[in-house]
Amino acid sequence: MFKHFIFLRYNLKIYDKPNAEEWMAERLELFKRFTLDGINKQTNKNFTVLMAFDERTPNIKEITDLLEVDFRVIHTDHLTYMRKLRREARYLITTRLDNDDSWHECIIKDIQAEFMLKTEVIDFKGYQLDSNTGILYTNSRKYANSPFITLIEQWADVKTVHYDQHSNMILHFNHKMIDKYRHCMIIHNNNVCNKITGDEINTNGYAALQGWHIRKSN
Repeated sequence: MFKHFIFLRYNLKIYDKPNAEEWMAERLELFKRFTLDGINKQTNKNFTVLMAFDERTPNIKEITDLLEVDFRVIHTDHLTYMRKLRREARYLITTRLDNDDSWHECIIKDIQAEFMLKTEVIDFKGYQLDSNTGILYTNSRKYANSPFITLIEQWADVKTVHYDQHSNMILHFNHKMIDKYRHCMIIHNNNVCNKITGDEINTNGYAALQGWHIRKSN
């Protein structure tokens, strides 16, 4: 009936930038600390992770060997890959995940529970965690426009969750916000543009995030 892909852009074009190796070393630690177990420990493993790597990456297997779920390595952007991929089901579900953020262990189960044979964007309430202080915040979003959104669509005309910027997807599709906290943006020293936008809710965020499988330290 449907095929569910997780779009995880790991490091496309990173080697065009200075300090690429330093970035890669830091990002691997962030991935292992905040993202990995949120993928591996999903209660529903009916999904495939599309890991988008720069072709120049020397240690891809070191990273993918950490995964305990179905995955594919690609060397292009996700939308290009999907438009060339032979259709595998009637419906397509695509979900965004960055390699330094976290999922609740039930997010895949809850996404697929919303599948109703129609095209729409799905999102959940989310947190922000300051990795330096351990303080947990809400993300203040009221609409289905976070970097963790999902698109459900018929596979006949592939658009995917990367059809537009995540904040603009609700301009193109019906959308739904689910009243559950299921994702957490990690605020750390190497964020490009993320900042704390919500209200403080817990000074011990690591303890509060039960079900996220976040490692407090390496």
